[in-house]
Amino acid sequence: MKASKGETSMSNNLTHPPRADERGKVTWNGIDVLFILVIWRLLLSAPVMSIAAAPLEHLGLRPPYAHYTAACLFHLIQLVVIGLVVIRKYHLSWTAFGFRRPTRKDWLQLLPWALITNLISLLVLWFTFTFLWTAGSSKAESAESLGFVLTFLMGAVIAPFVEEAVNRGVIFGYLRGRFGVLAGVIVSALIFGAGHAPELMLNAFVTGCVFALFYEKRGTLWMPVMLHGIMNAIVIFIFYLS
Repeated sequence: MKASKGETSMSNNLTHPPRADERGKVTWNGIDVLFILVIWRLLLSAPVMSIAAAPLEHLGLRPPYAHYTAACLFHLIQLVVIGLVVIRKYHLSWTAFGFRRPTRKDWLQLLPWALITNLISLLVLWFTFTFLWTAGSSKAESAESLGFVLTFLMGAVIAPFVEEAVNRGVIFGYLRGRFGVLAGVIVSALIFGAGHAPELMLNAFVTGCVFALFYEKRGTLWMPVMLHGIMNAIVIFIFYLS
C-alpha cells in the first residue's frame, strides 16, 4: 500500500533533523527560560551546594566527594526541571526538544569541528592564564582532589549533556526563534560564559558560540554535546598529564 504524502513527510521528520532554515520558534516562552535559568544558577551556587553537601559530609564523605555527589544530583534535578517545564508542559519528546538521532553526515562533521574547537579553546585558555588570570583555578583544585575518573565523568559526560540541554536547547532555541540566530548565539554564549566565571568565562563564551553554531548547522543537540565533551576531555587529559 502506497504511503500518503503526509505520512511520508512525517516519517522524514522523525528520521532526519530539520535544516536550519526549517526550524522556527520553539514552543516554550521567556518565562520558562528565565525559570529554568534561575533554578540552574541557584542549584550551582556555592551556598546551595554547601547546604546540600553538608549532610553527605556528616555521613562520612570527604568534602570534595560530598560536593561532587551534590553536583551530580543537581545536574539530574536540572534535567527533571527541563522535563517538567518544557517537555511535559508542551507535550514534547526529548527528540522534538532537540536530541534528534545524528545522521552519518553529522558524525562526519564532528571531527573537523572538534579539531577547530579544541585549537580555539586551547589558544583562549593560554591567553587567559598568561595575560588575564594569574591566580589559581578552583576547577584545578577540584580535579586534584577528585582524581581522573570522577573529573572525567563530570567534565566530559554529565556536564556537557546537561549544559547543552540548558544553554543550547532551552536558551539558544528560544532566543533564536525570538530574535534571530546571531542574537541567539551571542546572548546564549554570554550566559554560558557567565556561568563559568571568572577564569573560564572568556573560553566558555567563545566555545559557547561555536557550540551554538554547530547546533544551528546540524539541528541536533547531540552534536554540541559531543563537541563539548571532547573539548573538556582533552583539557582534562592535558591537566593530568602535565
